[in-house]
Amino acid sequence: MSENELTVTRLFNTTKENLWVIWTTPSNIEKWYGPKGFNTKVKSMEFKVGGKFELLMSGPGGNEHSIKGEYTEIIENEKIVDSSMNGNVITTVFFESEGDKTKLTLTMRLKTAEEKQKFEQMGVMKGWNSSFERIDELL
Repeated sequence: MSENELTVTRLFNTTKENLWVIWTTPSNIEKWYGPKGFNTKVKSMEFKVGGKFELLMSGPGGNEHSIKGEYTEIIENEKIVDSSMNGNVITTVFFESEGDKTKLTLTMRLKTAEEKQKFEQMGVMKGWNSSFERIDELL
């Protein structure tokens, strides 16, 4: 892992095809995206290379956080790459079969090591792990 990357890996008890649907379908995204206690609304999602997306995440205190980005690479059932926060964050998600389970690896590449540190301090990886627990609940 480089000095400006954050990576989290999780083994899910489902096929990569099923996990892909959970990850890429707006109605499913709204069920798991964001830490427990947060609600997410998919405002727009054009799931294709060059397509844009916008998510609105609401926290327990009512604070809202908009996440906007663009898909830059999609390989069905294998890989999704998107650019968000005005190109300052590149997120890559790999889906790999391990028997009847799926290993998901998510890497966020930030512009600098300082930005990585800010994301760590904000608890971004804890947030992803909480989101992954929410996916487990859907399986």
